[in-house]
Amino acid sequence: MAGGRLYERLDADAALPERIGAYRVVRRLGAGGMGTVFEAYEEKMHRKVALKVLSRHQAPSDKAA
Repeated sequence: MAGGRLYERLDADAALPERIGAYRVVRRLGAGGMGTVFEAYEEKMHRKVALKVLSRHQAPSDKAA
């Protein structure tokens, strides 16, 4: 998922996304100043993982050299 669209969808009050990339999102574990952490399931490797998605202001800029 490109650019700010992912960040906009992950606001604290937003509905939980079904998937983030190759991961099936199970639940939101927490959110803070750095971003949001999700419990997810990696189906290819049959394992639970934690995904941290950085807040928009923490993410690297698309314009960074």
